[in-house]
Amino acid sequence: MNSKADEIPGQIRVNIHDVAAAAGVSKSTVSRLLDERLPRSDSETARRVRRVAEELGYVRDVSAASLRRGNTMTVGVIVPRLTDTVMAMLYEALAKACSRTGRFAIVATTDDKPKADRLAAESLLKRGVDGLILSTAREDDDFPDELAKRGVPYVLALRTDGHSLSSVGDDRLGGYLAARHLLDLGHRRIGIIAGPSYASSARGRVRRVQAGSGRSWIEYRSLLHRSLDIRHRIRALSLSRH
Repeated sequence: MNSKADEIPGQIRVNIHDVAAAAGVSKSTVSRLLDERLPRSDSETARRVRRVAEELGYVRDVSAASLRRGNTMTVGVIVPRLTDTVMAMLYEALAKACSRTGRFAIVATTDDKPKADRLAAESLLKRGVDGLILSTAREDDDFPDELAKRGVPYVLALRTDGHSLSSVGDDRLGGYLAARHLLDLGHRRIGIIAGPSYASSARGRVRRVQAGSGRSWIEYRSLLHRSLDIRHRIRALSLSRH
């Protein structure tokens, strides 16, 4: 079957009406069967509609569907950097979660700078994302509050500001388990490469170790309270031995 697009290259875009006419079904049936948000049907009609759509070269117009629904099915994700393994894994997990519901995750990196966080958020919102996921929260930053006042849906991930809806791990427990492991190996002088002091994740880990040192079961040395790339981390580890 020759596609309509092949007949007049570059001039005709196949639409849902063309698919419906060729498949012998209604426009609403085509729309329902090709909606990736809905469970995939394997009926004879569904297979025919998908075959016809492929043969005609039909591409679903997401922008038009977004106008009808009032949303774009896109989510903005803001991370400090993707060279950080944890942040990269977070984005990949979010992208997979979005794809399961027909959504698409768009990521922006900001190098953990508050001004860049705001610029990234504005850029994503101008592109119509339905909400934001922020992994850049700071204890001293009121940006999440500003988003709330504007009615922008958002959630924090990996870090929290202490009051916004957040998805975080138990960083205090993580600090305890890391220190406990070293103690079980017989170590008593432990250096902490904590990361940025404005991040709740770093503060939680440090505070748990500090609490332990107050009970005289560990001597700790907090080496750095800033964001470190892998080269700085190796350097910090070497310094801790002196």
